[in-house]
Amino acid sequence: MTNVSFENIHLPAATHYGLRHYQLRPDQCFSIDDHFHLMYELMWFRDISASVTIQERSYSLRANSLLFVPSLMVHRMKTEAKRQDFFLLQYEAGLYADLDLLPQQQPMLLPLITELEERDAERMNHLTGWLEQVEEGPQQLLLKQSLMRTLLLFVAQLQHQQRHLQSSEFSGHRAQSGMNKVFPLLQRLESDPKLQISLDDAASYCGMSRYHFSRTFKTLLGQNFKDYLLKRKISAAVGLLINTELTIAEIAYQCEFTDSAYFCAKFKQQMGQTPRQFRNGVLQANEFATSE
Repeated sequence: MTNVSFENIHLPAATHYGLRHYQLRPDQCFSIDDHFHLMYELMWFRDISASVTIQERSYSLRANSLLFVPSLMVHRMKTEAKRQDFFLLQYEAGLYADLDLLPQQQPMLLPLITELEERDAERMNHLTGWLEQVEEGPQQLLLKQSLMRTLLLFVAQLQHQQRHLQSSEFSGHRAQSGMNKVFPLLQRLESDPKLQISLDDAASYCGMSRYHFSRTFKTLLGQNFKDYLLKRKISAAVGLLINTELTIAEIAYQCEFTDSAYFCAKFKQQMGQTPRQFRNGVLQANEFATSE
């Protein structure tokens, strides 16, 4: 993965998410090169003029735009010299368990870029503004979780609506029906602890031929099925590198790689560093944060 950086985001202690509100002047425009991270990223733009590129597909961002970027998905962004007012929510997958969101209620590993109509924009302003104002503390925890849950359910709903719009990229009833069958597969995979499934089994689950499934999956997610499975494995491996003391070989086995050498090679290809280098970097960063 050339010229792509891994962004290691640090969240507040004992939380699975971080919410920030940015209000920038026109002279504070910025450009962020290709990067990816393990967290999910949700951005609500009250006012913006920018472009974002996800998996080499470019989109324009204007006022009342909502952007959702799944974990491990390469993206970049460039803003123009204009006033910017936006919220940035970054969260770990563990937040879904905190909010009791079932797999079918969670935003899926699909990017979402949409400009909301006035009614939905008012709803987003209300939710993000309220979340920003809620104070920290156990008495406010249930309110925060309720607001966050409503926000993520709304994103999942918008993804399902976008699914039907994207079906216009295909022709014919058979193709559209095939697209609809890919979404249940994604939901099943995201809730299944098993990381590996063959292309033939995935196509069979969707009731599609191998070729038709591969073409539909690539068009929908901007990556082939093999790369999607690899990213699932890398994501699981990163979690074990951060949260356990398992050896590299043990992690390779748990994440269903054929051997540790192959795991290390694929990890470096995706993350730009070896598993050991990544683990050491996280430990050093955590020590630095603790000493502040």
